[in-house]
Amino acid sequence: MKKFLKRAFSLLMICVLVITAVSFMASAEDSIQEQIQDATAAIAELNAKKQELENKLAKIEDEIELAKAKKESYAERKQIVEEQLNLLNTSIELKNTEIAAKQAEIDENQRKYDATYSLFKDRLVAVYKNNTATNLSVLLGCNTFSEFLVTADNLAAISEHDKQMMHDLFLIGCDLTDARTYLETELASLEEDKQTQQELYNELAALYQEADWQLSSAEAMQTATEEDYAAIIAERERQEAIIDELMAQASDLPYVGGYYAWPVPGYKYISSGFGYRWLFGVYKFHGGIDIAGSGIYGKNIVASNTGQVTTAYYGTTGYGHYVIIDHGGGYKTLYGHMSAIYVTVGQWVAQGTPIGAVGSTGNSTGPHCHFEIRINGERTNPLDLVVR
Repeated sequence: MKKFLKRAFSLLMICVLVITAVSFMASAEDSIQEQIQDATAAIAELNAKKQELENKLAKIEDEIELAKAKKESYAERKQIVEEQLNLLNTSIELKNTEIAAKQAEIDENQRKYDATYSLFKDRLVAVYKNNTATNLSVLLGCNTFSEFLVTADNLAAISEHDKQMMHDLFLIGCDLTDARTYLETELASLEEDKQTQQELYNELAALYQEADWQLSSAEAMQTATEEDYAAIIAERERQEAIIDELMAQASDLPYVGGYYAWPVPGYKYISSGFGYRWLFGVYKFHGGIDIAGSGIYGKNIVASNTGQVTTAYYGTTGYGHYVIIDHGGGYKTLYGHMSAIYVTVGQWVAQGTPIGAVGSTGNSTGPHCHFEIRINGERTNPLDLVVR
């Protein structure tokens, strides 16, 4: 009886240890899943912030291009107006030179006018003082007929000379007035043009300064946003590193062996291969292959090899809805951007079992299946292992 109780107690202790171990393993697996879920959720949040910053950067780039175009336009227009101002200044200088020459001519004409007018006044005074007899008396005072004729001709010539001299004085006066008025009008027109161009130049200079300020502000904003963007990218990479570390953890599953089947039957087109590429605005490593094709949306994605589902996550960014299958021996496969998931965590699936449907969830430009094979956490080119 004592032996039986002792054996029973030993069996009971073994059962307790087994249950404890199983519970511990389940708890550890749940903890890993929780960490994966937390990291994935953090990545989703970071992706949302990243997208917001990308949109902001795109807007800032548009603002910078606009500010640059405005600044260049105002600079060109300002330069044209500045050249026009220089030409106007040259024209004004030449006009002032012309005015100075014209003024000298006017002064000379004025001197001639004054001299002629002075002679005319002297002649009038002389005629007035000597006008003691009429023209008839002067003619009657002639001794001979020939003297009479000569005297009459002289009187007529004097009269015509007086008329011509008065006419010349009138023309000189008109010329002086017209010349002065013309020059003053031309100078006023040039000064008016200069004032107009100067106002335009001042306006363009102000617009140029405003565009330069806008450009500087936009560039400063771009620098600040790029710094935020870089911080978001760094944080997202940190979260991805957490997932990589968790997926690299060794499992107790023995390697199932065998070959890896093509994950999307009937669709062999690879839209993006294994290696470096531009991904979401960043030149980075693409750790799998993207399988696409016309009509692929909603088609079955099958397990590439037999294994246990370790992750079945419904995400909105990154891989979107994705499944990870552990094939033992450090081998794992990932299937991303699904429109639907057919399996649950812990489920065993045989090779070729439908595990989900092709979609375009997460960061995707169109319906496709992102497929990865990792060995001890390291991504390897699926085409080296899969049978097409």
